[in-house]
Amino acid sequence: MKKANNKSFFPSTELRAYYSKDEDEKRMIVEGYAIVFNSESRDLGGFTEFVSPNALDEALERNSDVLALYNHDYSNVLGRQSSETLKLYKDERGVKFELDLPDTTLGRDVYELVKRGDLKGNSFGFTVERDKWEKRGSDVIRTIEKIKDLFEISIVSLPAYEATELTKRNFEEFIQADEVQEKEEQIEVITDEISTNEVEADDESDSEVSDVFPQNLLKYI
Repeated sequence: MKKANNKSFFPSTELRAYYSKDEDEKRMIVEGYAIVFNSESRDLGGFTEFVSPNALDEALERNSDVLALYNHDYSNVLGRQSSETLKLYKDERGVKFELDLPDTTLGRDVYELVKRGDLKGNSFGFTVERDKWEKRGSDVIRTIEKIKDLFEISIVSLPAYEATELTKRNFEEFIQADEVQEKEEQIEVITDEISTNEVEADDESDSEVSDVFPQNLLKYI
C-alpha cells in the first residue's frame, strides 16, 4: 500500500553501508540523510521545494513508529522505529537515519546494492501542515515550514520527489494568483501613466491660455 495521494517524497543522495562492529553478530547497517534542510529539490514541474530546519520538530516527537521501506513499497519493510531497527536523529544539517537491515534476501540485496552504489538515495514520506509559496525572479519556490506527520523513509534507486495532487493544485493556484496580481499591477501602471499624461496635458493647456489671454485682453482696453 502506498499513500502517494497525501505524501511528498524528499530526495537525498547520501547513503552508506557497513557492517556493525558488534562481537556477537555482524549486522548490516545503512545510514544517510533522509532530509537535508534548506536544500533545493529537483524541479517538480515548474517549482522547487525547500524544507525549513524547524519543520519536523513536532512531527519527530509525535510520530514514533516510522517505517523503513524499499522503494516506498509497504510490502518491502526493512525496519521500523518501534523495533529499534530504525533510528532517526535531527541535527543542524537535517534528519539522519540509521537502519539495521534484516538478514533476508531483500535486506542482503539492499545492503549490497547500497555498498556497490547502485542504490544511491532515499526519500521521506510525510504530510505537510504549513507551507509558503513565493517567486524569486522567474523561479517558483515552495518552503515547507511545518510537517504534520512522518510515515516512512525509503531506500530508492532514483531519489526524486513525487509532487502530490494537492501540491500541484496549490502550485496552480499560486500561479493563477500571481498572474492576476501582475495584470492588476500592469493596469495600475497604465492608469498612472494616463493620469500623468492628463495632468501634463492640462498644464500645457493652462500655459497656452495664460500666454494668449493677456494679448486678447489688450484688444478690449
